[in-house]
Amino acid sequence: MTDEATPSIDISRAPIGEVVARALVRAVAATDDRAERHYLEVKSDVDLSTALGGAKVAKFILGASNRSVELAARAFGGYGVLVIGVEPGGTPGIPPVEVLALETRIRPFLSATGPAWDVVRVPLASDREVLLILVDPPRLGQDAYLCWKDFSPSGTDAKHGLRNGTTYIRVEGATRPATADEIVLLRERGSEIQHEVDLNVAVVGEAARVVRDGGVLLRHIGTTRERLIERMVRARAVEQVPEKPPTSFAEIGAARSLHKIVAQPVIKAASAFGSLQEPEDRSPDDYRKAVDAWADHAKSAVSRVLDDVTAGIVAPIILRVTNRGSTYFEDVELTLHLAGDVEGVDPQDGDVPRGVWLPHPPRAWGPRTRIDWLGSQVLGHYTPSMPYVGPPSRLTYENGGSINVRIGVGDLRPRATFETDADEGLVVLVRDPAMAVVDGTWAVTARGHHERYEGELKLPIAEAREMAGFFTDRLRAPKE
Repeated sequence: MTDEATPSIDISRAPIGEVVARALVRAVAATDDRAERHYLEVKSDVDLSTALGGAKVAKFILGASNRSVELAARAFGGYGVLVIGVEPGGTPGIPPVEVLALETRIRPFLSATGPAWDVVRVPLASDREVLLILVDPPRLGQDAYLCWKDFSPSGTDAKHGLRNGTTYIRVEGATRPATADEIVLLRERGSEIQHEVDLNVAVVGEAARVVRDGGVLLRHIGTTRERLIERMVRARAVEQVPEKPPTSFAEIGAARSLHKIVAQPVIKAASAFGSLQEPEDRSPDDYRKAVDAWADHAKSAVSRVLDDVTAGIVAPIILRVTNRGSTYFEDVELTLHLAGDVEGVDPQDGDVPRGVWLPHPPRAWGPRTRIDWLGSQVLGHYTPSMPYVGPPSRLTYENGGSINVRIGVGDLRPRATFETDADEGLVVLVRDPAMAVVDGTWAVTARGHHERYEGELKLPIAEAREMAGFFTDRLRAPKE
């Protein structure tokens, strides 16, 4: 079990400064040889004034510089680190050494064009120090570094020998000659192009805070239901008028009034359509059930209608990708994640005819023309809201407590900008009334690039619009 007081090795950043280097020295001293990895080697005592000491350092520099870019990037920001003067449980240190003298012993093995390296000193209380050798991170387009000089020590030091023309590579806990497949990978690293990348991704527009007050719609549904039922009641009352003539002035007045309200429109309709008219074939009970079913269906659709109308009066967001560098990107794909209680919806047509957001109510009670009958057989009782119709979109998205957007950008030339069309975007609806801004992250990938370019962005939120007047102006009563 690890002691909580034991410092851990922080590989999240390179020990470039003395403060970070001292923390690394303490952590290394608190562990053992298992701390050695492809990015870290620890030696307790190396005499850097000798050729053997210089060869040991040169071997590590060559090996660390010949790691793959992806592997090196996992620790110390890609740097390889050799710590000299530390042993398990202590820091004996080494005598101070001049960098110029050290370089003189190392350069013959590396050549003037060899890998770059530097030193960081951690002074101790005595006249000794811990020396850190930092090897620069390998990069794409960098050929394998070769050893340029033979060194053949004898006895127990023979394992530290170096051979001219050999490629050394740093692996987990050791530095050794590279195998054939490792040399092939290093050649591939050398053939890779180091791309100049300067991408900017922005979202143009605003998210919309959703209006949740559907009172106007609910009142419209209730009023429409009452009118439909009243229509049947009035028509049924005409059918039940007694055949005997009225016997009093009061009955005559009532009959004339009822004839004016209900009978005359029916007579006019009959004379206008003649044989094209079909009698009412629904029972009062079936009619009431149909009206009630419509009302329930319409109420359940109110939330969707609010979203659809919001999506019709709010402009969709536009995604913009700008290539500010000189690299030509092929087959670019952009992904966008918008976090929080948000939802994406398709843009809607803001010029939808009046009153078609809600399901269409049943035909009012009474005779109908054969044209009406034919339409009811084809369309049924309900007319759906009108979706936006436009060209196919390159943009897809998924909802799930947040929004994940994906769009194929295609090729992106240097100094060029890509934008989605206004009619292929999406409308972002905000459900959380307390959210101040929508936080987002983006990622770009491209053919031939083995990296994923990422960034962050923010999407402002437009405050909710008052919808009562909007619906009041556009709702209409069912046709009678």
